[in-house]
Amino acid sequence: MRKRKATTPWFTLTDDADPKTVAATYRGALIAQRHRLKDISIDVLSDAPWPGEVESAVAQLQSRLTPRKSRLFPWVTRDPGVTVDLDPSDDADFALALAIAPYTIGGTGISNEIMIIWDGNDTGTSGAFELTADEHQAVVATIQQEGGDPTQLIPLHHRGPTPS
Repeated sequence: MRKRKATTPWFTLTDDADPKTVAATYRGALIAQRHRLKDISIDVLSDAPWPGEVESAVAQLQSRLTPRKSRLFPWVTRDPGVTVDLDPSDDADFALALAIAPYTIGGTGISNEIMIIWDGNDTGTSGAFELTADEHQAVVATIQQEGGDPTQLIPLHHRGPTPS
């Protein structure tokens, strides 16, 4: 098992983060980390209705879900599941990930070192992002550009409402 570098901090959102900040953070973290990402696995499933602006991306991703063969019984086909693996170096794949990232029940970004560095779950209510100082600044800038509140992006060890 690989040891994780202890020097790169993880960030999350406050429990009361507004939807605009959540979407900007999930997407901003992916954009900032893109150069470090090897794979993005994302569930094409939400526990809320998909927003209209992402329905096309959802349809494209759903078309990629294919039935799986059982490893134990290769002649048995299982349901296709809900997860699609995307290549972050492919612009079309990356755009699909960005579209649904804030709304999926599960998404994971795997680094070139085969470590989780982006984790977005539960339709935007549970996210964690390993961000270098430059990546953190880029995410804060994205949140500001999209009209969100960058104070709602906090170190992972502090959870709860925005401090007063």
